[in-house]
Amino acid sequence: MQYRFSALGWKLLALLLVVLSLTFGFLAGYTTAWCLADGYYDEGIVYQTTDNCYFLAQEQAQIVAARFLYDPDYNRWNIMLENSSFRFILLEEETGKVVASYIEGMDIDLTKGFAENPYLYREDYPMSLGETGSAFEGLYVTDYYPNNAGLSETPLQMLCLLPGVIADNPKDVFSQGQRQFNFLYGYRITAPVLLGLSAVLLAVAVCFLLCQSGRRPGREGITLRWIDRVPLDLILVAAVGVMLIISTLVSEILYVIFYNRRYGTNFETAFSLAGTTAIFVCGALLLLAFFCTTATRIKAGGFWRNFLLVRLLLWGLQMLRRGLLCLGRWLLDAFRAIGLAPRAALAVLGVIMIEIILLTVFMNSYDPFFPALFLLIFNLGLFFLAIKGVKQLMALKEAGSKLAAGDLSYQLDTSKLFWDFQRHGENLNAIAEGMNKAVEQRMKSERLKTELITNVSHDIKTPLTSIVNYVDLLQKPHSEAEGAQYLEVLDRQAKRLKKLTEDLVEASKASTGNMAVVLAPTSVSELLSQAVEEYRGRLEQGKLEVVLSVRPELTVLADGRLLWRVLDNLLGNVVKYALPGTRVYVTAVERGQQAAIAVKNISREALNIDADELMERFVRGDAARHSEGSGLGLNIARSLTQLQKGQFQLTVDGDLFKAEVVLPQVARTLQPEVTTAP
Repeated sequence: MQYRFSALGWKLLALLLVVLSLTFGFLAGYTTAWCLADGYYDEGIVYQTTDNCYFLAQEQAQIVAARFLYDPDYNRWNIMLENSSFRFILLEEETGKVVASYIEGMDIDLTKGFAENPYLYREDYPMSLGETGSAFEGLYVTDYYPNNAGLSETPLQMLCLLPGVIADNPKDVFSQGQRQFNFLYGYRITAPVLLGLSAVLLAVAVCFLLCQSGRRPGREGITLRWIDRVPLDLILVAAVGVMLIISTLVSEILYVIFYNRRYGTNFETAFSLAGTTAIFVCGALLLLAFFCTTATRIKAGGFWRNFLLVRLLLWGLQMLRRGLLCLGRWLLDAFRAIGLAPRAALAVLGVIMIEIILLTVFMNSYDPFFPALFLLIFNLGLFFLAIKGVKQLMALKEAGSKLAAGDLSYQLDTSKLFWDFQRHGENLNAIAEGMNKAVEQRMKSERLKTELITNVSHDIKTPLTSIVNYVDLLQKPHSEAEGAQYLEVLDRQAKRLKKLTEDLVEASKASTGNMAVVLAPTSVSELLSQAVEEYRGRLEQGKLEVVLSVRPELTVLADGRLLWRVLDNLLGNVVKYALPGTRVYVTAVERGQQAAIAVKNISREALNIDADELMERFVRGDAARHSEGSGLGLNIARSLTQLQKGQFQLTVDGDLFKAEVVLPQVARTLQPEVTTAP
């Protein structure tokens, strides 16, 4: 019993906090909005400089001007403005001559004239304090320009005057506004603070009520009340309707209070504001009840089952969509299943049938206007469709003519074509793209073939010429030292020619696959360490620092002899082309079920060639071919890697050159696999 009371007490306390926070929050928000609208937060603000006072002064000026224009000799202003703090001076705008005035209680001398007065020829919004030393010092002044067209030859200007201190007069609208200003100005700081505190308390209380919704003391789980069993869509419709009515009432009352506040008394304003607050709080509580029942339904599960109409509507739309899609797909498939000629025949037959039906209706109708109109619209549609078809045929004809003339860059815009015209246009574009690719491939093949012949001739001719020249020198008289030098050159050039010949043979075998391959578990760390040690002297001679990074247990399925040749070619490439004084990174990492062996270095020469071209035969990064080498190393490395069922990749990024060999990673217990190229 104690638990039941405690839980109920907390809920009642939270509901009370909701009511209080809504009430004080609405009042604080209204006060803050009023202060913001009237500029109560401006520095040095007084009532006479607010919008409310300015609009009241304009209304009084309009009434006075209407009275004067109706009767220019009217002089009973003291009776008309008996219960008002408003005073005025009506002048001729061009001369400053006073034509009417009422300045009772103000120390102003009208005999001095106002031609040089600083308030002439200027519009003041809102009212401003008169300048020191002027006739209006200590008064608040604004102006009003009566519409005296046709009534007076000279344009008029009215100076609206208010005293610095407005006397307390219950019948004076300016006095009522002064009391409103004094009251609200005192809450200009308190209201925003109260609004923030109310928002925090409201958020806390609402969160607590939403968390406790559906829970009852002494019961586990969620308990549904009678309101939680009503279809939610009905509650939603009712809540939206009530909220619309409440929001309309609140907005209308606020409009009367906020925008027309200068017409009513302070009592009327307070009474209307109290009613508006009550309506707002009731509406907010109804909205809170809707949220609480929604939260209860979400906690209980099956939230969407509460929307009966929505579920029926969605089900109906889904079934209709499925039916239309199935029907459309069936008709489209059936239409596409037949050839173009039968389709055209069916289309013509359908047009003839529609024409017969329309003509029959036209001939048998008492009022032939609408059948004739439908027949005309149908034939116009056929006419425009035929014109569209002819235009698309002309576009296809032009595309075919362009291709026949050899313009392979021409592309037909198929977005505006339809049906078979579009497919035919896409086929023409595909033909152009295919022919472009074939021509580019053919040109590339011819270029590579020409470069291959040129490079092979150059690389064979150079050592062969040296051999012929030094043999001729040996046949001539020479000293013993010269003979030894000639023999050394002959030996070096002969080895170079032999290396080139062996590379050519190996490149041919590797590219054709005419080479036996024995795949077996191979230790990557041992092979890389051995290769790096083999090249360490040459690398140090080239001022290159090697950074080796490899896991000791990394093993790949490869042919050790071929993999060694791949590494030999890559490190040889580094020795020839790497920039002295830089580092060379040799790494091996796991990549899923594979192992990636990478060699990275900085090129000595600018690499202005594509990575794919570097792997072609007799292609070097050194375009001038100053360095020794056949240009077959990378091509052989790629072919040997592919023979081992691996991947060979090159990456060129500026001067960074990276060669990567990817091979399958295997366990060390795997038996050797011998494969022979077909």
